[in-house]
This record gives sequence, structure tokens and C-alpha cells, in this order.
Amino acid sequence: PMLGAITFLAALAIAALYTKYITRSILKVSEVSKKMANLDFRVRYTEDRRDEIGILGENLNELSEKLESALDELKEKNTDLEKSIKLEQQLEQQQMAFFSAVSHELKTPITILKGQIQGMLLEVGGYKDRDRYLKRSFEVANSMENMVQEILYVSKIRTSGFELKLIDIPLHQLVENVIKEQEDMAIDRGLQFHIRIEESTWIRADEALFTKVISNVVGNAIKYTNEDGNIWVGVYKRGEEIIFWIENETESIDEKEIPKLCDAFYRIDKSRNKRTGGSGLGLYITKMILEQHQFPYCIENTEKGIKVEIRCYEPTRRLL
Repeated sequence: PMLGAITFLAALAIAALYTKYITRSILKVSEVSKKMANLDFRVRYTEDRRDEIGILGENLNELSEKLESALDELKEKNTDLEKSIKLEQQLEQQQMAFFSAVSHELKTPITILKGQIQGMLLEVGGYKDRDRYLKRSFEVANSMENMVQEILYVSKIRTSGFELKLIDIPLHQLVENVIKEQEDMAIDRGLQFHIRIEESTWIRADEALFTKVISNVVGNAIKYTNEDGNIWVGVYKRGEEIIFWIENETESIDEKEIPKLCDAFYRIDKSRNKRTGGSGLGLYITKMILEQHQFPYCIENTEKGIKVEIRCYEPTRRLL
């Protein structure tokens, strides 16, 4: 009986120790699986065993690592998706704002045109002088045509499949050609050009679009320069950059207004715009083209008036 009792107690003690050894590992595996179920994949099974429970723990560790990696990748893609959605919403808001502005801008000349034509048809008051008002109606229609052309230009650039046709361009020749094309308009207003252009200043850009940029900037300078005033134009090399700049004699602009100058249809002075003409999209298109090329630019007040500077890249740097 004594030996049996001792044997029984020893068996119980061994069974208890073995059970604790087995259940501890099982509880550890259970703890790891519960945390994984709660999407906590940092937890690991740390028991050093070579039996089936140890293999199960290693498999859980491997699964946890893969799930953690997949979750991190999913979070990253979700962040990118949120950014894309936010960007899409911003673009949609900009597009809605642009078309709203277009509708507003077209409404006024259409109303004027309808009023003039109706007045001529009914021969009301001064509208009996048809030759005079036909000329005015033609000017309004011409202004609307120019605006529509600019709107189509904007739509072309904003198309998702639009790509730049980059080639090497002699900027010095391009600027000289644009000035020659617009020289008559400057002479009519008594303006004087002061040109300082370095030779052999080449850039890599879309020739048609960049010609539009220079044409818009030079045209703006001519329109808004004081009568019998001066315009300074320069092209020079600075390090790996080619700098185009133009400065004209005119009134300074409020610093708060400068960032808005390139917004669609933005005008500082409504009466001034009516006097000088323009679609209100010139600088907006210029900004879009420069952003497509990734060419930095700035507009600033100077002692003489307003200066615009565009930083272009040489062909070798643009190719890198």
C-alpha cells in the first residue's frame, strides 16, 4: 500500500508538471492567435519547441509576418488612394469653378451682342446707325471667338492623355521672333524695347506651347505698360539654368494680388481690362504650360514696375 501510494502521488506530480508544460505552450499559441484576430501582428510565439506545438507556433509567426506586411502595404495603398481621391476632388472643384467662370464671362458679351442686334432690328434710338453698331457687334463677337479659342486651348492642356513634345529650342531666337511679331502693337503705343539676349541659350521644351508662354507674357507687358513707356527683355545663362525675364514700366500691384494674377479670368481692375482687352486666360494658360514643363516662375514688383522671370533648363539637365 505504501509503495502504491507513493507511486500514485509521483504519477500525479509528473502528470501535473507535464500537463503544465503542454498547456503553457498551448495557452501561448492561443494568446498569439487572439492578438492576430485583433489585427495585432507584432506578437510572436517565443517558445523553443520541436514538437507539433512548436511547429504550429512557427507557422503562426510566419503567418503573422506576412499578414503584417500585407496590412502595411494595404495601409500604404489606402493612403495613396485617399490622396488620389482628394486630388480628384480638388481637380473637379477647380473644373467646376473654371466652367462657372467661363459661363459668367461669356454671359456679358452675349447679352451685349443680343442687345445691340435687337436695337438695330427695332431701329431704337441710336441703334438706327447700323454701321456704327455693326462694328461694335463685330468687335464683341471677335472677343468671344478669342475667348472660346483660349478655352479650347485650356481643355487641350488639361486632357489626361496630353503629352509634351519636348525638343531642343533656341530660346534667344524664339524671344526675338515673338518681339518682332508684336512690335507693331508696341510702336502704336509709343513703347520702347530694351533687349539683352545672350546667344546660344538653348532649352528643352514643347516649342508650340513655350512660344505661347513667351507670346502671352510679352503681350501682357505691351498691354499694361504706361503710354510711351519702356519694356526690358532679357535671356541669359545662370549655372545650368536659362533665365528669361521681362520688366515693364507700370503701376505696382498689391502684394496680396500677385498670387491671384494667374487665376482664370482674374482681373485687378475691371475697367482696365475692358480698355486693354484680353480673354482673362493668358496668364492662366501660361501657368499651366510652365507647370507641365516644371519650369519655376515668379512675378514681382520692382522700382520700375512689374517683372516676370521664368527659369528654364538646358537640354542636358532636362534629359537627366
